[in-house]
Amino acid sequence: MQDALRFVESCIEQYAEQAWRAAYVMLSNAADADDLLQQAFLVAWRKADAAPRDNAWPWLATIIANEARNFRRKRSRRQGVSLHSIGEPAMQNDPDKQLQRAELSALVHVSLAELGEEQRIAIVLTHLSGLSQSQAADALGIPLNTLKARVRRGLESMRDALGKHAPGLEGTLKNLQVGAPPGGFIAAKAAWSASLSANVAAAGTATSVAAGATGIKAILVTAAATVVLTVGAIAGVALQPKETPTPYTAAAINNEPMAPRSNSPEPEPVSVNRTTQHASEQPEPRPEPKPVVLTRPESNSFPDSKPGRPLALTDPENTQPQEPSSPPASTLKQYQPTTGVEGNIVSVGSDTLNNLLTLWAEGFRKHYPNIEVSVEGKGSSTAPTSLVDGTSNIGPMTRQMKSDEIARFEEKYGYEPSFVPVAIDALAVFVHKDNPIQGLSLQQVDAIFSSSRRGGGDEDISRWGQLGLLGEWSESSITLYGRNNASGTYGYFKQHALFKGDYKRSVVEQPGSAAVVQSVSTDRTAVGYCGIAYKTEGVRAVPLSSNTENDAFEPNQENCNNGKYPLARYLYIYFNRAPGKAVSPALRELFKFIHSKDGQAIVEKNGFIALNEKAIAKFTDRYEDTR
Repeated sequence: MQDALRFVESCIEQYAEQAWRAAYVMLSNAADADDLLQQAFLVAWRKADAAPRDNAWPWLATIIANEARNFRRKRSRRQGVSLHSIGEPAMQNDPDKQLQRAELSALVHVSLAELGEEQRIAIVLTHLSGLSQSQAADALGIPLNTLKARVRRGLESMRDALGKHAPGLEGTLKNLQVGAPPGGFIAAKAAWSASLSANVAAAGTATSVAAGATGIKAILVTAAATVVLTVGAIAGVALQPKETPTPYTAAAINNEPMAPRSNSPEPEPVSVNRTTQHASEQPEPRPEPKPVVLTRPESNSFPDSKPGRPLALTDPENTQPQEPSSPPASTLKQYQPTTGVEGNIVSVGSDTLNNLLTLWAEGFRKHYPNIEVSVEGKGSSTAPTSLVDGTSNIGPMTRQMKSDEIARFEEKYGYEPSFVPVAIDALAVFVHKDNPIQGLSLQQVDAIFSSSRRGGGDEDISRWGQLGLLGEWSESSITLYGRNNASGTYGYFKQHALFKGDYKRSVVEQPGSAAVVQSVSTDRTAVGYCGIAYKTEGVRAVPLSSNTENDAFEPNQENCNNGKYPLARYLYIYFNRAPGKAVSPALRELFKFIHSKDGQAIVEKNGFIALNEKAIAKFTDRYEDTR
């Protein structure tokens, strides 16, 4: 523990200016950047064993970038960039040039802040943090070609925004002016080290003291605050007290499959509001959930299979699956490559499908190494817009396109978008692995997450005791985690689990499915929802029932195929195919690869449910040349 602490403290001393520059440009707010770095250094301490000792900056920059992705979306107080927030530039002999440079710096900051998250972070890592493109790609866990595409499109967007100021953009980025932290770097480094030491001390205390840990943490908070305020006073600045940062971890926002977690809990940042569980305590016996009568409204699934309007996974009349429950991928054939396939594929859409698209792309490029496949997971709502704008040629989605999205596409092209199903996903409700809840009805789920309670619940559910849990759980408040509104998962859960009702304001929205699972795994009182493929050892998927009169079922392949699990859904890829015209050879072969034994094996390996041959056969004419 102490070796790791000393190592991270040396990183703070050595890389403070680089870290501050990256954090500030990513967040465009000095207070947020300060909070971000405190959390990033704590994460670095946890991961110190994996750090290279010769040049730790690329490793540390990776942590900062990952933390920033989650931080920007969870913190609501982010402010816009202005000339006054950039900081004072270095003094020059020519005041006119100094002013011009400050103005250009401010414009570049604004154009950076307006970029999409993936493009902005890619540019910060490659142009401001000194990482090579290969190092940045490794840091973000994406193919090099995807990283290059993000940088290229980001720079193009910045040049468009800057207009006459665009020449020399890359040089401006390299020397972009960023003001020092409040009080200067000496005070900041001392404050960051003090915060880290306090959290490390709290982590050590939590592992050795069972009783009174909450009080000890409160003392540590006071001590840490005293150290920081003292440092600020010495530096001649008055540091304003800030709320305790919400605990995040880098793994939570990588948007990639998460490795199984060990059973040992991660140390928690210092907090006076977190309840400590005695190590010797055992959970109470699992009681049955409190029964509630459910009245489920009529399904809103589409009964037709026109392009642009996918079939629902279950028939709205009898809730039986449309496809047989035979093993999906067993009769599929292996992919057979062909010749004459070239070009580039750009995918913009679902975060849930991001991992699958990346792995499909890697498998596909083994057959066609000259084809570049760029994958960006921004949420299902970004897929229709990108297809309409022509900035992508495939749009993965975890939900059906809405009528207004189809209308916008049809207005531009004169026909509806095409789609193919590529996998089946079970949308899971996750709780901490120690939570003894045995099952939930959809009405109970609705009363937990929704302020509308359109499912017919008599009362709002905010404590675990309302669901029948006893002992320490009876008065424990339920912490809620979910996806943001750019996600198709957000929309699907709202429609099918909340009966089209409204989410509670207390739901903490996360930028990715992995972030939801990570948050639940570190909070014993939490519940969250996302795709089953993101399950880790730290969480448990709660069996669900369509109503309290039926049994609750696990979200597995058998229950999804036979219609017993109520939140199973198709995952789709939308694309642009004009009537009477063939899709490009690259798209045709990509779809054939996805629908092959090879492609569906990737589906199963990543925790999703593969399609069977009969289901795939219904859609091959969507991309095969049948003119």
